[in-house]
Amino acid sequence: MRDTLITTAIVVRHAERNTDWQGADPPLSPAGRERAEALAQALRDAHVDRIYVTHFLRNHATAEPLARLTGDSIEVVDQGNAAALAARIWSRDRGRTVLIVGHSDTVPAIVRALGGSMPDLENGEFGAMIVVTRRGDEPPHTLRLRYGAP
Repeated sequence: MRDTLITTAIVVRHAERNTDWQGADPPLSPAGRERAEALAQALRDAHVDRIYVTHFLRNHATAEPLARLTGDSIEVVDQGNAAALAARIWSRDRGRTVLIVGHSDTVPAIVRALGGSMPDLENGEFGAMIVVTRRGDEPPHTLRLRYGAP
């Protein structure tokens, strides 16, 4: 019997950070908080089942409005091994929709590990939303969208 479960991974970069912050883990800027709210509105009806972030405040703050809106919990994962994260999504999250909030250097690696096509993010590019879907074990499909203010 053919596996018809559709798994969807939505991958975004964290929203704009506060560049005036003096420290290693800056919070979001006002524009970043607006973008995080825009992400929540864009995905409010996407039936996101899991949200994965890194340990950085800006990643958690980007995902928080969606988690609050949908009642989903936020899980911190190591995104340094994109292949392991992709394997986890295709197996543990099979048939579900997940959001991954990464960084400018981890987003392309995660999308590629998921089997999607992805150029590197431009410097200062925050509104890219890359959706990778896969039905069963078929090859994945990639859709690149934008959200929030340009």
